[in-house]
Amino acid sequence: KWVVGDFGCGEARLSASVSNVVHSFDLVADNERITACDMANVPLANSTLDAAIFCLSLMGTNIPDFIQEANRCLKPNGTLLIAEVISRMSIGGILNESPFIDAISDEGFQLKSRRILSKMFILMTFRKIESRKQKGKAHSSKKKRKSSESKNSKTGKEPSTLLAPCLYKKR
Repeated sequence: KWVVGDFGCGEARLSASVSNVVHSFDLVADNERITACDMANVPLANSTLDAAIFCLSLMGTNIPDFIQEANRCLKPNGTLLIAEVISRMSIGGILNESPFIDAISDEGFQLKSRRILSKMFILMTFRKIESRKQKGKAHSSKKKRKSSESKNSKTGKEPSTLLAPCLYKKR
């Protein structure tokens, strides 16, 4: 069975619904299955996970830090799954996920598949192809801040602009 990391798990429904070992991380621990922490610094050893999941949880401006942490925690050839709202990757209503995919690729991952799940959601599956410089548990916030503020090498974009903000409409 796979060992899974659910980054930004919310109520940890995944861990309650599968028999796999699931490490559930969120800023607030709403129940006993959740470890309260920053997704950029989870309490796992290097190369622990078979899969890392970000399901509608890439809300911070330091997205590269979250992806780097997933890389650190994943075993070689591990799977990274990202489910996101299509509108966050759209320009003028047209889906343009290439800058986001390039940014994830820059962090040591290769896109394996992308699926449009509905008119609102996209699911991307990546494979870890390269380990990045392993961060220790006591990595400095200066290094973190610098990496999250640097531009993506392929897109030239700031990390905080890779995904548009979530906008909620009253219905």
